[in-house]
Amino acid sequence: MVESRYRVFYSYLVNSNNKEKIKEGNISDIFNEIAGNTKLSDDERNAFIFFKTIRNLIHNNGVHTQKDLQLCYRGNPYLFQKYIVPDFGTFKFID
Repeated sequence: MVESRYRVFYSYLVNSNNKEKIKEGNISDIFNEIAGNTKLSDDERNAFIFFKTIRNLIHNNGVHTQKDLQLCYRGNPYLFQKYIVPDFGTFKFID
């Protein structure tokens, strides 16, 4: 759902001449174009990266398949290691 909202947001912000068309393609590329047209804080940028990475974990049975990634979201550090299942599965950050 988050991904589809980014695609709609892209259509209104970046491609306003064709608002009815949902942008297809790599979600990271779409986000980079949105970020280039807005002023995002580090936390807002990290929120996107965090949820994009969680989405990819779901698609890969909980295994992080990209290069190692460390980021801070809402003041909490998160480490995603290639081919490792992350072990920070609490719900305290979803409030």
